Amino acid sequence: VDAICNASASDEMRALIRLALATAMRRGELCALQWQHIDFELRAAHLPETKNGHARTVPLSSTAVSALRQVPGKTKGPVFALRPDSVTQAFERAVARARRSYEADCEATEQEPSHSHLRDIRFHDLRHEATTRLADRLQIHELGAVTGHRDLRM
Repeated sequence: VDAICNASASDEMRALIRLALATAMRRGELCALQWQHIDFELRAAHLPETKNGHARTVPLSSTAVSALRQVPGKTKGPVFALRPDSVTQAFERAVARARRSYEADCEATEQEPSHSHLRDIRFHDLRHEATTRLADRLQIHELGAVTGHRDLRM
């Protein structure tokens, strides 16, 4: 993920990627996130509207708080000025740039690049990765509450 963040041309996109990985929030939830729904003292972000129609509050780790503090010049309204489709496009461009950089590094060190490195990565994969990381620290019912999974089989 660091390689993808470093390959992004946008500070806002880098913060969004890091927040996605820290919280397991969906792309649409991140794009709809409002500053007035973030409580830095309680370290929580309230999501009044989610994909499944149920509001939830997402705890913010120190990594998530740091990512939010990196969003350039905003304190009111939407946290991110990006639309969901713009996030997808910017993420795909950053992945492609990171892959090219990886291939150039491999060529410079005369190593064979891995065919699978930075391939077939989608923005939604950050949610899966974040959920896996959170599963190591939370009970299953807590994990479902944080990620918004209503059915624990998910």
